[in-house]
Amino acid sequence: MAVVQEHGYFWWSTEKVPDEHFAPEKAVPGYLEISDNGIVTLELLGFLDEDDHQLATLLAPSPPNGKAIQGILKASNNSVLLLDIEHDGGRSSASGISHQNFRAWRALVGRNRIEYKQNLSASGFSVNLKGFEDWLRLGNISSTRTKVGITAKANLIKAHSYDLKNAKVKINFFLQGDTFSAKRLRTLTIEEHAELDYLFNKDISIDDLQDKVSLISDLLTLLSGSSRSLEWPWIHIGRGKSRSRYQYFFGSTRNSSPPPKLHECWVDFPQVSETFGSLLQSWDDAQSRLGSGLQLFTGTLKSSSLHLEHKFANFIWGLEVLHRLKNPDALQSVEFKEKIDRIISNIIKTKDRKWLKERLQNAHEPSLQQRLKETINSLEINFETKSLEAFCKTCADLRNDLSHFGGQRTFPIYEDMIQALNEKSGALEFLYHAVVLKEIGVEIDIIKAFIFNGRHSYKYSQIYTRAGLIMEIKK
Repeated sequence: MAVVQEHGYFWWSTEKVPDEHFAPEKAVPGYLEISDNGIVTLELLGFLDEDDHQLATLLAPSPPNGKAIQGILKASNNSVLLLDIEHDGGRSSASGISHQNFRAWRALVGRNRIEYKQNLSASGFSVNLKGFEDWLRLGNISSTRTKVGITAKANLIKAHSYDLKNAKVKINFFLQGDTFSAKRLRTLTIEEHAELDYLFNKDISIDDLQDKVSLISDLLTLLSGSSRSLEWPWIHIGRGKSRSRYQYFFGSTRNSSPPPKLHECWVDFPQVSETFGSLLQSWDDAQSRLGSGLQLFTGTLKSSSLHLEHKFANFIWGLEVLHRLKNPDALQSVEFKEKIDRIISNIIKTKDRKWLKERLQNAHEPSLQQRLKETINSLEINFETKSLEAFCKTCADLRNDLSHFGGQRTFPIYEDMIQALNEKSGALEFLYHAVVLKEIGVEIDIIKAFIFNGRHSYKYSQIYTRAGLIMEIKK
């Protein structure tokens, strides 16, 4: 399904638009389509290129490096700017209509014409939080009905503002609907919405802005437990009265899963409304420090096409990476490290000693089982030690089987291995989720309340029980 489908005029961004004109003389009519995954296709009724040899242009097009296409749309009167463009075929005809096609991986659409620059920068962005109404706990419209009429009242939540290191973030709450119409209506719709504004202290590149949008999306995935994609953002170019807003589309995998329900949210907004800014800053800071250990979880959670083996391996890999990054100098034990050093030092030949030292350079590191156990223990969940050790050992064995032995070693029968992977993956998913939330500063009591006291507590008890984890009974 397309989000934009319009006819218009298009031209190279190097062409100047004369004063009091909507397009330059060399503008070409065409049809623009932006798909729901953000990829742009443009079919022109003619050629943008000045080369008279249209067939040569189609067969051996010049790379459009550093070029952009500007345009104006017929129905909406919006201006567009297409970036990261590439030739996509067409036709040269002496007796018919010649046409030239392009594909673009990024597009800006807005009311004002965009002056293209090689290093286009933005002062901020806004994104509508549609689909996350339950996470926000919206629902502040009340109505009273009498014999002669209906009165509706909305107690909107006050805006929340947060200061980050290099930006300011604000969540605004507003109403949408027919509330300001002077017409007599047969139906009336009023909806409560929220929008997140992200204003940078200094302008940044569009690439860096796109990373910040992804950052917000991933954080909402963590807090809400939903892999639903955000709405397309509006980027801000300029500041103050000279600021213009453009909807920003970029090629990406979109997830249109249903909006998260309140009882499905690990951490809802009211629980962290005062600390949301610090959570966002912590999540941002953690990318450079623990990047892969975090992204392996959010990436797996958002993917709907991974096989079970791949999903399981990603969870184990991510937890191992997270432990390594947090504990770069971790040892199995001091005694074990001393034993290895002692054995190496007793070898007489220098050549043999060097060879063995290289072979054993990582032997003193904690085992995968130990890394998993220490990471899960950081959640302060009272699993029985023996059951946790058995769970971590089986997970480590399964990962090593998949990576080094073709899979079926611990469980020689494929169906048995798949069942074990399924059981362990269920527990790993919610444990990994809890670890990442705790890592960025969500209070452990909030996390544990969702797992053990929330509406899904029975489901999670079934998951960790099937995985072989047993809760320690307090005496």
